[in-house]
Amino acid sequence: MCGGSWTSRASEVKPDGAQRAATRAGAQDIATAADSLAEAQGELGARTRDLAQQRSRDAAGTRRTADGRNGPLPFQTTERAQEIIACAPHAIDVVAARHGQTLRYYGLPFARLRRVLDRDRVWFGIEGSRRRLLDEYYREDWKKLLLDLEEHRNPNASDRRHWLYRAAGEAWLESILRRDISKLDPGLIVAPLHAQFRTSHGGAFGASGARPIDLLALRHDGRLVVIELKVNEDREHVFQGVDYWRRVEAHRRRGHISAAKLFGDREISDESPLVYLVAPTLRFHSSFATLAKTIAPDVEIYRFDINEDWRRGVRVVRRERVNA
Repeated sequence: MCGGSWTSRASEVKPDGAQRAATRAGAQDIATAADSLAEAQGELGARTRDLAQQRSRDAAGTRRTADGRNGPLPFQTTERAQEIIACAPHAIDVVAARHGQTLRYYGLPFARLRRVLDRDRVWFGIEGSRRRLLDEYYREDWKKLLLDLEEHRNPNASDRRHWLYRAAGEAWLESILRRDISKLDPGLIVAPLHAQFRTSHGGAFGASGARPIDLLALRHDGRLVVIELKVNEDREHVFQGVDYWRRVEAHRRRGHISAAKLFGDREISDESPLVYLVAPTLRFHSSFATLAKTIAPDVEIYRFDINEDWRRGVRVVRRERVNA
C-alpha cells in the first residue's frame, strides 16, 4: 500500500493496451456510478448520515485523554484507510465525508474512500488534478504522490515555496490541533473535538447554507468553545467568529447540542460559548483590534497568537481578551 510493499488485488498478468483501456474505462464507469448514486440520495438521508457521523465519535469506542479520563475515539476507519494511514501515521488522518471517508496529509485531501458494490474503493489525487482508482495500473502514480507529499508537505521541507507546502495552510494547522487541542488551551478536552462542524445545510442541525466552523470544542468546565483559525491576514476573522458564536449559541439554547450528545455524556454549561480566534502573531489583520472592540462584551472573544513556525509544532505566545 505504501509504495514497494503495495500488493495488487488484481491479476498479476501484465495488461496489454486493450486491457489497460478497459481498466481505465471501467474505473471511470465505477467513479461515475458512485457519483450518480451519491447525488441520488435525498436531503433527509443526508442529514441523518451527517448527524450519525457527528455522534459516532461518541459511540465508536474509548481512549485515554490527557487528563486520564476515557474519551470517545473518532469514527471507525476501514481496513483500507488504516493501511494508508500506516504509511505516515504522523501526517495522515481520516475525516468523515458525506459519501465515504477522506484521507488527508497534514490537512490536504489526497485520497477518498467509498464503498462500491460491497468493496472499499480508493480514488487518489490532489484537488484540481485527475482522480485515479488505486489499483495495480496506477501503482507508480500512487507511489509518486506519497513521495511528493513526504518531501514537500513536510514541516522541514527545503522548498517552502512549493505549492504542496503552501496549500491549505489552515487545514494543516487544524490537523495539528486535532491531534492535541490542549496545545492551544490545556482547559479543553482532547476528545471529542469536532472539525469543520456544520450547524446548517446538511449538518447536524438546520437547513440553510453556511460555512462550517473550523473547530468546536468543550472545556473541562462544560463551556463550549468556537475556534476559528487563520494563517494569513483576513479582515473577516472577527466577524466569522461572531457569526459562528451566534449559530452555536442558538443551538445551545434550544438544547440541540446536548440532545445530539456531541460531547457524549458531558454536561454542557448554561453559559454562552467562548470564541478563540487563532493566527500566527504576524498574521492578524491590521484592523483586528479595532474591529474586535466593536463586538458586545457578552460575546467573549479571545485572541491566540501562535508561533510563526507553527508547522513544526504549535506554541501559544500570547492570549488575551479583546473585547472586555
